[in-house]
Amino acid sequence: MERREEQEQKQLIWKSEPESMVLVTIGRTMATLLTARPKKLHHSISRLSPDSSIKSSLDSLDYSLWFLHKYVLDAAQRDGNLDEILVPIIQHSLKYKDSKHDNQPMILLNWLFQDEFLFQAVAMNLANIITRKDDRYIAFGWCTLVRGLMEYENVMDQYLFNGIKEKYSALLKMLCTCIPHLSCIARKGSILQDKFELPSRLSVAAADCLLTLTEGLTKKPMLSSRTKSLKSSESNPPVSLLASSIDERKISTVHKSSEVLNVGMEDFFWDYLQDLIYLVERLLAWSRKSRPLHAKGLEQVLKWLQEIQVHYGGLQEEASPAQILKTRALLLCSCWKHYGMLLHLEDKKFSKQYKELLDQYLSGIQLLMLRKQIKMQYYTNNYVEGHAESKDGGIETRKFFMNCLCLLLGRFDGKQLECVLLDYGKQISHVLLSQLYSCGLCLNVDILVLLLHFGKLHCNDEDVIDGVVHIFKLIIFKTNNSSGSTVTDTNQMDSMVPLLLHLLDERDAAARAVVMLIAEYCSISTDGHCLEEVLKRLDSGNAIKRRNAFDVISELVHISKDSSHKAHHSSWQVIANHLLGCLEYEETAIQEQTPNLLPLI
Repeated sequence: MERREEQEQKQLIWKSEPESMVLVTIGRTMATLLTARPKKLHHSISRLSPDSSIKSSLDSLDYSLWFLHKYVLDAAQRDGNLDEILVPIIQHSLKYKDSKHDNQPMILLNWLFQDEFLFQAVAMNLANIITRKDDRYIAFGWCTLVRGLMEYENVMDQYLFNGIKEKYSALLKMLCTCIPHLSCIARKGSILQDKFELPSRLSVAAADCLLTLTEGLTKKPMLSSRTKSLKSSESNPPVSLLASSIDERKISTVHKSSEVLNVGMEDFFWDYLQDLIYLVERLLAWSRKSRPLHAKGLEQVLKWLQEIQVHYGGLQEEASPAQILKTRALLLCSCWKHYGMLLHLEDKKFSKQYKELLDQYLSGIQLLMLRKQIKMQYYTNNYVEGHAESKDGGIETRKFFMNCLCLLLGRFDGKQLECVLLDYGKQISHVLLSQLYSCGLCLNVDILVLLLHFGKLHCNDEDVIDGVVHIFKLIIFKTNNSSGSTVTDTNQMDSMVPLLLHLLDERDAAARAVVMLIAEYCSISTDGHCLEEVLKRLDSGNAIKRRNAFDVISELVHISKDSSHKAHHSSWQVIANHLLGCLEYEETAIQEQTPNLLPLI
């Protein structure tokens, strides 16, 4: 009886306090909770129950938790906002975003999420505060907090409750409604510098947060919170501290919102395809200067997203077969599960994961080639005509792995790149050449010898060849920077040039690959000998040599246009004179392209 009277007295005190006093008290409460040591906060939460004796001191953790719970419950019952709770949590998350131990916001939210009614109120307020508050600081902190919630598994093992884990799917879908807003922040956050776009700190946070949310949509759905709650009810202490009469209409609203959240993750993800395209466009623009190989991977990802949008985007859900709708959603999810992980601008986990990912992608390509060799042998022995029809099988899967390699390797620079190439250089070269050649390869043979002696390239897909060459450029030149701020190593290429030039005698896929390598070398080499050899071929009487040399010059012009590596003025004058001579050639392609190149010199 005494405890019941004490609770009723506290209810009366709560109602009698003026609103300004409540705001002051909740401010002090949040300050107390957010500055408490995580272990003490855990301990106080574990001891709370409806029968707990609450001390009156405002500095008491027990009282602060009681007051927080009552404040959130009261706001939820009257559909009030929770800015006084969420803003301090967001600010704290931003202030200590690089700390491993200041996890008070996660602990508090994890605790509140144990109650379904409170979860709905807090999650909905969290989802809409970023659109209601036109504040860059709050938006920055919001992105930090939400990314932490979505990546809870990195720190949740030490937590007492499983509120975030149990409500993960529902929370994810609520927060995903902010994806268009995050996309807008990312698109408006570019700074132009030396003709290149660079991201602001806020746009980086927004882009990474958007990626984290979309990654979450690709994960397998977890068991429902109700099932988990039943299983864990015996081991977890109750969250509700006070007996309260909750409006039945509120309960009905919660159930209705839960029904809306039952939409499949894959279908839910498809609705944000256009926002993914906007995001990849920004990431591509931001990567062009400092991470060219990564940018090449982004180009292919953007192309792929646009292709599936054209192919599947016009389908109407009411009129299209369910299987087709399911296929398009699964296709997007299965590929984005890897793409999204590789696109983060800031990722503390990457240094620990890259070896495992690199092994996966290299093994995937090797497995594809092994399957293709077996299939080729089968058709050779049984159906000679059938082999010609199936020789390009699995090309989309090969593109996927090549894109992943470009995105992964394109993130390295400096000493980290040197270490990766030292450990994986030969293996990567072996795998890449397997994409270009039909013969077996030897790991101990030099790259160039392989290029010269292992026959013709059998891959005719431009995207695969382009990706392979860009990775080769990284391996050969040992740099992943297009800004000119680093000294590029051309020693390996110096000895390879004379032999590579001979591959320009044929008009095949090998020549296409060498064209890009030679052009890159000419753009950074201080020795003009290679350029002289190319120009000699441009004046050759052999049409094939002339066309390949013209392609090298064309590639060189476009590389130099977007790079700080500029050839000497006299060299450009010589190139221009040779291009003027090209106007007299019989080849239609050369005659049509030459006028477009001259203004760029």
